[in-house]
Amino acid sequence: MECPNCGSSKNLSVKETRRSADGGIRRRRRCGGCYYDFTTVEHVSEITLKVRKRNGKEEPFDRVKLRNGIVKAAVEVANNGRLTELIESIYLEARRVSHESVIGSQELGHIVLIHLRAFNDVWHIRYALTQIGRLDRSEPTRGWRTVDDFRRWLHDTYPELKHFPAYTTLHYVVKRNGDRRSYDRKKLERSIGVASKGRGESDNTVFTFATKIADEVERELRGQAIVTSSQIAAEVIRCLRRVDHIAALRFSSTAKLFRSSEDYETEAIGLR
Repeated sequence: MECPNCGSSKNLSVKETRRSADGGIRRRRRCGGCYYDFTTVEHVSEITLKVRKRNGKEEPFDRVKLRNGIVKAAVEVANNGRLTELIESIYLEARRVSHESVIGSQELGHIVLIHLRAFNDVWHIRYALTQIGRLDRSEPTRGWRTVDDFRRWLHDTYPELKHFPAYTTLHYVVKRNGDRRSYDRKKLERSIGVASKGRGESDNTVFTFATKIADEVERELRGQAIVTSSQIAAEVIRCLRRVDHIAALRFSSTAKLFRSSEDYETEAIGLR
């Protein structure tokens, strides 16, 4: 530092120090050579963390981009405060392990996964499906090619799942509001029976028909332990459309929450 009056860099003393309004450090100085008083303001200059992409290109660490990537992996929106803390923790860890403020994108992704693992299991796994599961033509060995690749990673990361009972038939139904309920075969048969009742058949015949449709729905959804109520409804409608259009209309009006006569007309046209 030099005196702005005489250019001397010697005998510069600080007479007063205080924080400025913009967060900097304001110092009142005096030159011992010409006794000129002057003021300096100091600010901390943060070195920008950069991320080196796989193609060698570097770009500044982008908190918004990272946040968007994590939110896409979320089943539901997290508390903004907690999410901000998570991203800041990832940033600080990346700064700590970076070399000359540069970190590779794969290393950054690894840090994100470590922090997500402690934050939320579902987010962690969904993010891994996007990041680790991505195939790359330039690296044939990279990424998951089969569900067995995924399960090996899952069991390595969550060892307790190795002993988890595997369900291969319908077990849970996720409702429209997000609630998860146990699959109820009897309830499904009743709803099919209600849609089919009064179609010129006896109650026993309707029951047999409902049982047959329920069997077909379960066959179509085999291998899926968790399904949505919309999936089940779609399969029932598909089956009913083949054998009884009126029953299909009845069931559709409830499953699809018809709100007007136009909805019935639209559905009926599709059955012609």
